[in-house]
Amino acid sequence: MTISTILIGSILFLFTKKSEIYFNNISRGFWIVFLTGLLIIINDFFTDIGELSVLKCHMRSIIISIGSTMYVIPLLYYLIINFPENDIKIINWIHNHKYIFLSCFLIFDITVNLLIIITPYTIGYEIFNNKIYQTCNMKNIFGTLMICLSNASKGIIIVILLLLIFMEWSIKTIYININIISTSIYVNVIMYLLYLILKSVIKINNINLFFTFRQMILMFFVTSNYLLHYVTRIILALINRNNKEDGENINEFMDKFLGNNNNKTSDDSSSQFSSSNNTNKGSFISRLSKKMLNYHYRNTNKVDLSHNNKSNETSKKSNETSKKSNETNRKSSETNRNSNE
Repeated sequence: MTISTILIGSILFLFTKKSEIYFNNISRGFWIVFLTGLLIIINDFFTDIGELSVLKCHMRSIIISIGSTMYVIPLLYYLIINFPENDIKIINWIHNHKYIFLSCFLIFDITVNLLIIITPYTIGYEIFNNKIYQTCNMKNIFGTLMICLSNASKGIIIVILLLLIFMEWSIKTIYININIISTSIYVNVIMYLLYLILKSVIKINNINLFFTFRQMILMFFVTSNYLLHYVTRIILALINRNNKEDGENINEFMDKFLGNNNNKTSDDSSSQFSSSNNTNKGSFISRLSKKMLNYHYRNTNKVDLSHNNKSNETSKKSNETSKKSNETNRKSSETNRNSNE
């Protein structure tokens, strides 16, 4: 409950002017989606309380599926719209229809979970240390395929995230966010591997210890991602609360802690890419890999599109105001001219 309260309460920082520039990498709505996803995941422990039921088995599946989607899609969206190409139609469409983009993944998750409900879980009984424990079992082949499909979709999203991180690594304007996202993904992968190890080893010996570690892993997953993506920005806002300059101060401030080694890496590695660029021109895989390496080593100053959403809206409103002012002046001059006549 404490973590849930903190997650809900921290939404208020999105609506303060002084911290606004530190959360402009994605829209305010997507930050709320991100925090809601973490909030859903952390409340998975309720399914371990009391007697197990078929409903709880399905709730556990839905919570992890929906929660992880709401957490990861805002990050995927951010990487997609900052891809170093401006003429790709699908990227422009995603940039202009972010909530439809999110809805596609949520509809997929809901559909898969509804199909799993058609072939529901069964409650199994296992004996550990002379004690009987209940477990969620899926014995239907179709239901098992749906579970595999759901897990595979999450795996594909993670792979896409990693590929985008690799290709966008040298974009100066977003390298801080790239580092944060990559760190969180590495932590998440480690937590998942640790969960698999615990599931195959500790559960055999001590079921209570397994459930304890399972909840600890979920809690660490939520808190680590919350700290990396959200709390760091709150801290920056508090430290720089008297600074009235623009959002570029984020990079300047973080440089002191992370070190701006981005340029050096790009320069040192460009020679490696140029040497590999003349080989393996035949196959599709080699051409694709060379293109990915080209993006990775490309030293670019591409503007953070997410950062410019509000500035574009402001300039649009300014243009509209200017047009109205010109129209008013024109009508006023016509009126004066008519009166003089």
